[in-house]
Amino acid sequence: MVRQVGIGEVYLRIMHEASQGGGSAEPAMPDLPDIPETPVEEKPKPEQPQAKETRKTEA
Repeated sequence: MVRQVGIGEVYLRIMHEASQGGGSAEPAMPDLPDIPETPVEEKPKPEQPQAKETRKTEA
């Protein structure tokens, strides 16, 4: 027999498992702040070639 599972029951089950073995949920949290940091690191990259060109001009 197949027992229908309500969305609320599945949600509570997931939250219960996450609270016990939260190892799978916790690593995902630090990944979120890393996403906005990636474009911040890409912004100085176009400036670096300009600095290299300036060094070549000075030499």
